[in-house]
This record gives sequence, C-alpha cells and structure tokens, in this order.
Amino acid sequence: MQDDGKNGVIILSGGLDSTTLCYDLIDKGYFLKAISFNYGQKHHREISFAQYHCKKLNISHRIIDLSFMTV
Repeated sequence: MQDDGKNGVIILSGGLDSTTLCYDLIDKGYFLKAISFNYGQKHHREISFAQYHCKKLNISHRIIDLSFMTV
C-alpha cells in the first residue's frame, strides 16, 4: 500500500452504489482493496460484477464466504 494517507478498504457488493463509490474513490487518488461477502444472497451475480470491476481497476479483491450462516 501507499503511505500517503489515501489507503482504504471498500466493501464492494457489486451493486450500483458500492461500484460507483469505488470508481469515485479511485478517481480521487485512493489506493483501495476490496472485500465482498458471499452470504447466500439471491443476486449472486453481483459478486461477479465486483470481480469484473476490481480486475478492470487493478485492485485487490477478496471474497469472504459467509453462506454457512444462512438458515
């Protein structure tokens, strides 16, 4: 990571809001890492969108599997 005070971690669902925020922060010079949570959501394709945008922006992306918590 850079040491200029513009480092951050973003929770990136892959939806419109978090993706727009991610692009805005990158545009403002932030060095980001992204985390997505797989909790068994109905719209699982959002995680694919998160992966796509992280690859496009060349930022690190981790998916944390929480699907074991679903009832």
